[in-house]
Amino acid sequence: YTKNGDIVIAGLDVPSKAIRLQRIDPQGTVLHDRIALDDVKWSTDSDLKLAAGGDAIALTWHGLRANKLVRQLVMLGPDLTKKGDPTEVASAYCATKDGVWYANDTFATTRNWSGDKARFPLPKDKDSSLYCAAHRAFGVIEEEEKTSILPLALSAGAPLVMMKEGAFGEDDQRELS
Repeated sequence: YTKNGDIVIAGLDVPSKAIRLQRIDPQGTVLHDRIALDDVKWSTDSDLKLAAGGDAIALTWHGLRANKLVRQLVMLGPDLTKKGDPTEVASAYCATKDGVWYANDTFATTRNWSGDKARFPLPKDKDSSLYCAAHRAFGVIEEEEKTSILPLALSAGAPLVMMKEGAFGEDDQRELS
């Protein structure tokens, strides 16, 4: 849902080999009908996600595009037109009310709903995940002896230890994260 109650839907349009979006108002009228990505094909690990912030939309596609396996993010305006070219993103992805977040092994990147980007370093040589709350994103850093959380912001500081290995006896901390 967008801020004014419109619904945005996306799906794989198999005959045209495209990801198609429609924006529909609360009365059921199609306001916009656009293609976000072309030259796509379904595969067993295809995944399509939408996130809305105000009137902006973020679409991620993990699947075949131009016969290559991709994971791409497309930012769209209120009329579903693209705000720039698709961006390659890692599997760690989430959205807040302020923007979209994605991470790889070394950085977390945010694109706010107007399209501006910022990058935040993640601890090197550590297993990290990405989690979003309403307005903030966090890196969850899993190490052999502890799990820490890193608020992702301009002045984030060091990761905060959330759980140490021995805190739950014999339970595997990765199952508890």
